[in-house]
Amino acid sequence: MTHRNFEENVFPAGKGEPLLPRISSRARKGLYSAALSALTVLGMAVAAPVGHAENPATGAVPIPEARGEQAVDSTITVEGTMDGELTRYYGKGDLGGGGQAEDQPPVFELEDGATLRNVIIGAPASDGIHCLGSCTLRNVWWEDVGEDAATLAAGSPSDLMVIDGGGARAAEDKVFQHNGPGTMLINDFRVEDFGTLYLSCGNCTAQYERHAIINDVTATAPGGKLTGVNVNYGDSVALSDITVVGDSEMDICVSYEGNETGAEPERIGSGPSKNCRYAPWDIDFE
Repeated sequence: MTHRNFEENVFPAGKGEPLLPRISSRARKGLYSAALSALTVLGMAVAAPVGHAENPATGAVPIPEARGEQAVDSTITVEGTMDGELTRYYGKGDLGGGGQAEDQPPVFELEDGATLRNVIIGAPASDGIHCLGSCTLRNVWWEDVGEDAATLAAGSPSDLMVIDGGGARAAEDKVFQHNGPGTMLINDFRVEDFGTLYLSCGNCTAQYERHAIINDVTATAPGGKLTGVNVNYGDSVALSDITVVGDSEMDICVSYEGNETGAEPERIGSGPSKNCRYAPWDIDFE
């Protein structure tokens, strides 16, 4: 995604409401600068991330060969930057679940401003990674997603979660779950055998306006849908450079009527809209 296209997607001129309509001008500029800086760094960093092209495993997601492994029986808290050097981390004990049971603990919990990079999450994966504010996941891979791969549970509309590179397999439900407010930026990601790549929570007890920017993603069937947003809370997702392999009928963006009662959200539509921002040329079906 070019910087010009990114800006047009977030703050489109003459195309209705901007992607972040209710954030103050100052906060909006700060968020734009943060996301733009992230993309600038990504353009430099993802050209040859550690392990990205080395010893790829079979399948559409080239998970690199692990250089070691570590069992995790209590959540690892990350402050600052943690480089896993392509170690495989997997849960045991209280983190030994790999199914869809709600409220499982994460393998990693990232504090505001933290970066986790060069990590492979094996099975069982429990609830993957929780991000408690702005955070970055760089070159992180999931061999067998548990409840979810990663969750943004931020507390501020200005928080930004960046997923830079990496990939995930075998996500029975969601890959990336968005529970708090803020924005999720997914760039250069590969996924196969999944339910949903990105989902704004449709029935959380506390609901917020949420946004996602998704660029350079290859999604390989089987897959349910690529993204889902709640139109009644003002959610939006902007997509570009998306490749879907093996399913020409896959929903790219599904619109829901979210709620705070815990009931299943009502599906009200699918396809491009002011909440689902993409054009036909942004999606390539193979």
